[in-house]
Amino acid sequence: MTRHSDWPVKLHQKLIEYKNTPYQSGVHDCILAACTFIEAITGTDPAVEFRGKYSTDLGAAKVVKAHSCQTLLELVESIAASHGMTPVPAQHHHRGDLVMLDEGLFGIVHLDGLHAVYVTTQGLAIKPLSAIRRIWRVPY
Repeated sequence: MTRHSDWPVKLHQKLIEYKNTPYQSGVHDCILAACTFIEAITGTDPAVEFRGKYSTDLGAAKVVKAHSCQTLLELVESIAASHGMTPVPAQHHHRGDLVMLDEGLFGIVHLDGLHAVYVTTQGLAIKPLSAIRRIWRVPY
């Protein structure tokens, strides 16, 4: 998995498309939204095996367990590793990288390079990079 040469344009278009799309478990939740943005950047959907497999938070928890993981973080680490996304220190973030925020939410580094973007019940929102707890590099 590598980024398209025009990945910033593709990501920008996807962010506009989903700007007002609210959180919906199994459709547009924090990890599926992040993977949708990664797919725009790379053409590969890291969550392809999970899409359509659950529609509630309880169903998501069952998917986590079914993949021999105890937590969503373990599942995300597994997804990241299987797609060549390696952990990097926070100070080495790049735009478009996968992130975990301090509330355990997942998103990506915004195109402005100063914020993380993630999904909420009102649509997309941003937080400062200081809210980021983990980062995985989306390969170039």
